[in-house]
Amino acid sequence: MNIEELLRNELLEVRRKEVEKTGVLTMLYRLMELLPRKLGVKQTCEELVRIVMEETDFENCSIALWDAAEKSLCFVAAYGLPELLDEEVDFAYHRDLKFRSGRDVASKVFESGEPVFIEDTNSQPIPRKNSAVVNPACLVCLPLLDLGILNMSASHPRKFSDEKQRNWVLMGNIIGQLISTALMNERLRDANQILEYEVEQKTRAYEERNRELTQANQILEKIIDHAPEGICLLDAEGVLVRINRSMLKFQGDEASAAIGASPEIFFKNPQVFRDLMEEVAKTEQKLLLDVSMTGPGGRQQQVDVFLTGLPDEEGKTRGYLLVIYDMSEKKAFSDQLLRTEKLAALGTMAGGVAHDFNNMLMRVLGNTQLLLLHVEDEVARSRLQNIESAVQDAAQTLKRLQTFAGKEGNADSIAGVVDVNEIVRDVVEFTRPRWKDSMEKHGKSIDLTLDLAPTCLARVSPSDLREALAAVVLNAVDAMPAGGVLKVFTACDDQEAIIEIRDTGCGMASDVVRRIFDPFFSTKGVSNSGLGLSVAWNLIHRHKGDIRVVSEPGTGSQFWIHLPKVDGQQRFRAPSNGPQESSPRHVLLVDDDEEILRLLRDMIRMSGHKVSATADGKEALSLIETEDFDLVFSDMGMPLVSGWEIARRVKERSPLVPVILITGWGTQYEEEDLSREGIDLVLSKPLSFEKLKAILQRFL
Repeated sequence: MNIEELLRNELLEVRRKEVEKTGVLTMLYRLMELLPRKLGVKQTCEELVRIVMEETDFENCSIALWDAAEKSLCFVAAYGLPELLDEEVDFAYHRDLKFRSGRDVASKVFESGEPVFIEDTNSQPIPRKNSAVVNPACLVCLPLLDLGILNMSASHPRKFSDEKQRNWVLMGNIIGQLISTALMNERLRDANQILEYEVEQKTRAYEERNRELTQANQILEKIIDHAPEGICLLDAEGVLVRINRSMLKFQGDEASAAIGASPEIFFKNPQVFRDLMEEVAKTEQKLLLDVSMTGPGGRQQQVDVFLTGLPDEEGKTRGYLLVIYDMSEKKAFSDQLLRTEKLAALGTMAGGVAHDFNNMLMRVLGNTQLLLLHVEDEVARSRLQNIESAVQDAAQTLKRLQTFAGKEGNADSIAGVVDVNEIVRDVVEFTRPRWKDSMEKHGKSIDLTLDLAPTCLARVSPSDLREALAAVVLNAVDAMPAGGVLKVFTACDDQEAIIEIRDTGCGMASDVVRRIFDPFFSTKGVSNSGLGLSVAWNLIHRHKGDIRVVSEPGTGSQFWIHLPKVDGQQRFRAPSNGPQESSPRHVLLVDDDEEILRLLRDMIRMSGHKVSATADGKEALSLIETEDFDLVFSDMGMPLVSGWEIARRVKERSPLVPVILITGWGTQYEEEDLSREGIDLVLSKPLSFEKLKAILQRFL
């Protein structure tokens, strides 16, 4: 080789090295351009692969990073020359390859950290993966720090000088650092997002908490203002700084002027409040019962007072809470409850007495009516008839006593068909001691007249109507302390039964008329509860009725009670369609009172029927099982075996046999449907012979 060839070769080598250096520098420059872009790991790897492909003569390039979850190297970015040139190929690059063991080149490079340069795969075979679509003739695999590997390959063998290998090792470190930076940026970005999210959430929570506190304060303000108790807030010196609406209502508008003063001005005895403050200083809180306070116009009011200190976090008292409980309604209700309990006790006593008296009246009435069947002397008959009438009057008196003592209440509290005229007469008789006897005792009189419609039926509870009407009548009586005229009318239209009560009393002003049905309102002083007309209003409205009043001072008052009307045919059960005269039948009679048992037995026998009579409930049960009866009479309340049990056993054996209970407890069950209990009818004592015959004819 001559000198010229040597020089030409040297120049070519120098040019080649310059070209290589220029390529390396160009690649480095492009790699450095990625730093300020702060791309994610995947985007950074894709850009790196593209730069390698564009700046070198390799035909394929890929980056695989270690996936701790998969425990393998997984492709993040892979690129081929056909893709770079937008050429179509008849195969698809396998970007889901994973390198799990140390047998393949990529795994060995990653585990050892040493690069691999294979110039010709024919002389240096490499392990192949079955799913690989690239068959390189030369291969370069570089470690990327401890993150993964960079693969580069071509379809033709080539030489890698020591300098090229050093350059690629350097390039691999730079690429590894770029990926590491991208990874840190990505983690930092994720951390920032988490932090921003947490800050946003905490900010929202803080704002929501502020809103809740604001709403809570607003609600607390409304609670204080709308609380039924009078509430006062005091400062640490015991001076008023705020009062609520109830306190203003309780003490009047002048209470607003008390702000800045001591609450002792509200107390009849200011020393009570001073002592209370001293007590709270020792015990933190204190409740005083039945304290006298001065209301608007100097009116005295009985209240309960509660005072408590309001300490701060350090336990130092910063203010006081003073609560005033108006006890007027509670006291009135307590008085009314006491009266109700007394009435209930009277009712219990009256019920027991009435039961015994009804049994005694039954004996007198039964024997009297039986004697009348055999006595022909007119004088004797007249005297027996007088006895009969007196017994019947006594029975009605007992009925009214039970009614107004409350013994009829349990059954009558349920609405039923009621004869309004009968209720009116009952109330007039019951209130007679007030409107007649008491007035005449003091030389006064009330002229009470009734103007009742021929038929006036309503759907209402009898006891409720009696109580409501009695309250109106007694109110009218109280309005005529010097006497006067009291008229009661009944009438019916197409839809309502109407009771009108008209008095010639003192009348009422318009403001009193507006409040006359308010609970605890009274114009009669502290001796009256103020509950009578309020209870009457509630009782009438409970049954979809109405009560109205018109009154003016000096002209008396008119009350109207409106009730749902009922047609006349709804009051009683349809009569039996059976024959008017029955053939002899077998009747079972059970009553633990042997004298009443004998009377009823004789009455039934005189009506032409066979009677099996017993005073023993157990014997009656035995007769029910062994004999056939057409009708059963039984006393309701008996020892050991009650009439209810008798009825149940009869219906179990013979469902069609009528069962009639007889009771001395009053008329509370007479119009009630007890068919579900096996009872066809309930009769109250004393039972007349005529009524007994009518019942026998009806059922037999």
